[in-house]
Amino acid sequence: MILILGCCSFDNGAITGLEIIEEKIQLIKWKAGEDKTVKREESLSKLFELLG
Repeated sequence: MILILGCCSFDNGAITGLEIIEEKIQLIKWKAGEDKTVKREESLSKLFELLG
């Protein structure tokens, strides 16, 4: 299952979002005509540990 949250689009055609997939949360970016790029990634367990 893939869950995409908090998307934002920009004037240059780029889109960013948070994607939750396979026990990970990722900050992703798409540019028009290109595949998505993972800009940052963390395990959900580590994120919950940091939020404490």
